[in-house]
Amino acid sequence: PVMILFTSGSTGPSKAVEWSHRYALHYAAEDIEHWELVEQDVLYTAYPLFHVDAAVSTFLTALHRGASAVVMSKFSVNIFWDDIREHGATITTFMGAVAVFLFNKPERDDDAENSLRLVLMAPVPDFWRAFEHRFGVQVVSGYGSTEACFPCWPDLTQPHIDNTCGKPCQHYDLVVADEFDVPQPTGVIGEILVRPKVAYTMMSGYYKDPAATMEAWRNLWYHSGDLAYLDEAGFLHFVGRKKDSIRR
Repeated sequence: PVMILFTSGSTGPSKAVEWSHRYALHYAAEDIEHWELVEQDVLYTAYPLFHVDAAVSTFLTALHRGASAVVMSKFSVNIFWDDIREHGATITTFMGAVAVFLFNKPERDDDAENSLRLVLMAPVPDFWRAFEHRFGVQVVSGYGSTEACFPCWPDLTQPHIDNTCGKPCQHYDLVVADEFDVPQPTGVIGEILVRPKVAYTMMSGYYKDPAATMEAWRNLWYHSGDLAYLDEAGFLHFVGRKKDSIRR
């Protein structure tokens, strides 16, 4: 084990996910491969270091590539673009409503005068094309989790396709299955199941919670709890969570 990271807790209390050294380095290597990172890139995050985006996708990925990482103590709508310009940031991630907050700010003549080249959004809002045009960035999206790395990635040479999360990559098996873990036909909604092709490139388990670990890994597949479908071109379409909850 190298560290413990916590899930977003979308349907309940956050789970403590145990990571191996190989998983951490593989996650960073995936970022480097699919984002086509170079040493000149500057990765920016304002998320906490107990979350995978800051600890691995930003800090460890930059370290592994020999690039630079900027880790802020908190996110601020008012100073975000000033931070990007000051540090020369080239890549960042927007989760939740961050893109909405930034897009709703009054437009400025210099909105597109920034160093960002790539913004990973999850979810991608309907106005993503206007966001790209206004801020001069490329919007992309993928599918991943703290437990299962990023089994789906976009093609950077192609524009984002509405309601898609990229295609399954060569490092993982991914199926969309019914409640009996039977793969579903194209276009049929089911649960996303993932398993690695190389050992120790997903979580080792939930820390001190063997029951939850066994439940998640039943039938030799990691059960994500996410609902989606695959289209005829092989793109993953995220639909929602298998379980609903109200956070208060």
